[in-house]
Amino acid sequence: MSTNGAERQAVAAIVPAHVSAGSSEAEAGTALTAAGGTQASVAGAAAGRAEAGLARAVASDTEAGASPVAAGPDNSPRPGLVAAALERWVAALTDLGGRNTLLYYKDRRAGTLDLSQADPDALHRFLARGSTRLTKLFSDADVRADAIRRTQAIYRKARELAEERGLAASYVAIGMACWDELFLYPAAPILLRPLTITPTRARHDDFDLTLDETSEVNPVLLHKLSTLYGADTRNLAEETDPAQVFSLLREVAAEAELPGFTIAERCVIGTFSYAKLPMVRDLQSAGDLLEESTVVAAIAGDPEAQAAIAEDGGPLPALDSIPPEDDFCVLDADSSQRTAIAAVVSGQNLVIHGPPGTGKSQTIANLIASLVAHGRKVLFVAEKRAAIDAVLTRLNAAGLNDVVLDIHDGTRDRHRIAQDLGAALEGAQHTHE
Repeated sequence: MSTNGAERQAVAAIVPAHVSAGSSEAEAGTALTAAGGTQASVAGAAAGRAEAGLARAVASDTEAGASPVAAGPDNSPRPGLVAAALERWVAALTDLGGRNTLLYYKDRRAGTLDLSQADPDALHRFLARGSTRLTKLFSDADVRADAIRRTQAIYRKARELAEERGLAASYVAIGMACWDELFLYPAAPILLRPLTITPTRARHDDFDLTLDETSEVNPVLLHKLSTLYGADTRNLAEETDPAQVFSLLREVAAEAELPGFTIAERCVIGTFSYAKLPMVRDLQSAGDLLEESTVVAAIAGDPEAQAAIAEDGGPLPALDSIPPEDDFCVLDADSSQRTAIAAVVSGQNLVIHGPPGTGKSQTIANLIASLVAHGRKVLFVAEKRAAIDAVLTRLNAAGLNDVVLDIHDGTRDRHRIAQDLGAALEGAQHTHE
């Protein structure tokens, strides 16, 4: 099974197994789209050759408008086809247009909070110490009331993104980069510092604001400056001091001859998401690795890879011929679900589709249990946290919680993940003893 490795914002990993489950072909063409809680499930016995069909469909769809591709040293079209597909996937994932608030920020009636009216001393203490109560930032009653209303909207949006997509999206943005573009007015936050917003009471009439210790330069801004304007932004990525970042950014903009570049020293709170950018970076850095994958090459349109995928999809053993001791399903499964599981366990590449209510989560749980029983390592990827929870709940109910490592929100919950991993390793050691 091939793994995507690109979708990082919502992942549940099973320690002793390996198969990719989730993502679409636009996210680099994973071998098994059998997760996400939205795409996967029980297509039935015909799913065994679905991947080859997908590869042919994608190839025919993209070749129509694709530019000629160069052949490899052995006259194989694979290198050129994969390279061209990577360009298309990167373009599909990269949003540099006017709707991206990390490039074109706008103050809104709700959902953004400009801290320019905050008490300067209180704001300085907040940024230095990393925590404060929202109402302590504003002395004027009317301004404070408006700040509470705006923060309520920010909190609701951040909670929605966390629950639905597993994204930590609330930030304090420090500095705003502006330059001239035709018909558009760029205003890109420069430094992003993750912010946790916690209501102090059920009425949500005040909030505790807690900043992370780390901050980063807006990666979408750096990506646009480097790709569209040819700016050298390598020295900016690791810098966190605002004054130093602003100085370096002005130098970079001058060298790239960015028209009308200025920096507004603003400080705002809002929700910002750049979840797709890590996928772009993965694709750009994994060209050789993806070229070696038969599945990726097939999706890119390589006829030899498509033929190899089709040949691998041989007939499956009849379900009645599988002895009970080789059946590791931990939940009930009908014949179509068991056929799909048998296809994956046998090593076939496939895409499984199923409408709501067809047992997606239980099929994925059974698939994970079966692969773990065969000594495989599994990576389960889903866009929404709810899909991960549905599978984890079933695995926990089956007593398999000790083999599961939930690495969802890994960037903000490292301590919990380390504790879970330590407990799993300790349990495994006691089992062997």
